[in-house]
Amino acid sequence: MKDTFAAVEGAMSVPRWRSLLFVPVHVPRFVETAHERGADGVILDLEDSVPQDRKGESRQQLPECVAEVGRKGASVLVRVNHGLRALAADLDAAVMAGVDALVLPKTDSAEWVIEIANAVSELERERNLPQGGI
Repeated sequence: MKDTFAAVEGAMSVPRWRSLLFVPVHVPRFVETAHERGADGVILDLEDSVPQDRKGESRQQLPECVAEVGRKGASVLVRVNHGLRALAADLDAAVMAGVDALVLPKTDSAEWVIEIANAVSELERERNLPQGGI
């Protein structure tokens, strides 16, 4: 369900999700059945649920996972890592068509969110994706 409402008059709309399902990207059986669970949004987790030695593999699987979990219309979100190097790799993998939003864990300042938003905008521009789509 991609129901939205205007956050501020004249501003972009903000999604309204009643239910979100966390799915670890590295567990195929969870990814394969996520679209059947009826959640408004599915959060593909690259962060805490993925062991360190599986993060690279999980990033590579992300395009197939995005297509799989979003096939019945659920919003697709990707939970990224907090550390700068892991975050950069996650953004590189996650900024793609089919991803509706990013989930930023352990966020401690508005400035950090703005920096990430700027990086996402650059990637969207480089990849010819709609600006502000993620």
